[in-house]
Amino acid sequence: KQGTEVMTGAADTYHGYGRAWANVSNTPFREYKHWVHEGGISTPLVAHWPKGISPKLQGKFEHQPAHLIDLMATCVDLARADYPEEDEGQKIVPMQGVSLKPTFSGKKIQREDPIYWEHEGNRAIRIGGWKLVAKGANGEWELYDLDADRSELNNLASVHEKRAKEMAEKWETWAIEAKAKPWPWNRKKSNFSKKKNFNLKPDANLPMGAAPMIAKKAFEVEVQIEKQGNGILVAQGGDTHGWSLFIQEGVIHFIICLAGKVEKVKATEKLGNKDLKISTKLDSSGEVNLYSGNRKLGSGKVSGLVKEMPVDGLQVGRDEGGSVGEDPESFAFDGKIKKVKIKIY
Repeated sequence: KQGTEVMTGAADTYHGYGRAWANVSNTPFREYKHWVHEGGISTPLVAHWPKGISPKLQGKFEHQPAHLIDLMATCVDLARADYPEEDEGQKIVPMQGVSLKPTFSGKKIQREDPIYWEHEGNRAIRIGGWKLVAKGANGEWELYDLDADRSELNNLASVHEKRAKEMAEKWETWAIEAKAKPWPWNRKKSNFSKKKNFNLKPDANLPMGAAPMIAKKAFEVEVQIEKQGNGILVAQGGDTHGWSLFIQEGVIHFIICLAGKVEKVKATEKLGNKDLKISTKLDSSGEVNLYSGNRKLGSGKVSGLVKEMPVDGLQVGRDEGGSVGEDPESFAFDGKIKKVKIKIY
């Protein structure tokens, strides 16, 4: 169920905060939830077992990397159980991870395989103190020596090319075995909406399959407003692929995410109270124009069109799921939208 009536707080409030504070919350690590850089995945685990953890270690820190998949292996080990090979006659995936029991007595975790991550195209693999990580499905691999650079500030991919290549190959093999790849959004176009024109209501929320198919397409957006305000007018996609149109301090902003790269075009003059028809057009060359009625308020150029169909859907008046680039994701439109028209070229 969705809508303001199920949200915490009053109808004009929003839970959560912007990406600036999200970054600050994870300082000195980079990024935050959704990403697989350290700021997005590094979380302390509290283990409480007075009879099973060495008294010398109780209340102490144990600095060894572990993963969620290790919890099952730990429980099986502590219970002295055997992990099943099949369920009702059907073969099942072998147990993943390793037991964390050695840490309870100050010993090292016996890990032979790498630790892998994948979330909405964001990828990482860790072998010992080396970590290879990338933003988005098409982002370039970055290599870090976490023993010397836990904050991931010194990318060594070009220095240790062989190591980076070998780790990337291991990740690709794992991704196929774990069914993380092929990417779920690399589907035939027939699975996406074939509509060229959309007329949307103020509370529209279109899932991926019903949203405009914008991959490698030029498009035009027109927003009719009944009451002027600030906030997100329309947003489609997330911080890997997508676009967003919003008003901030009376100025129109258009943001586009191209494989994780954020580009912005904003108007050069503010809107007035009578500017109630906002529009933008992204053409095939990357040219962006911003209008109020027939009056051009700004223009600019981005590197190109959205390369892949976003996994996240489209919302009018807000941005749910992954936020698009630098749009203020907690910044729902505080005016009143009458309707939205979108045309795909």
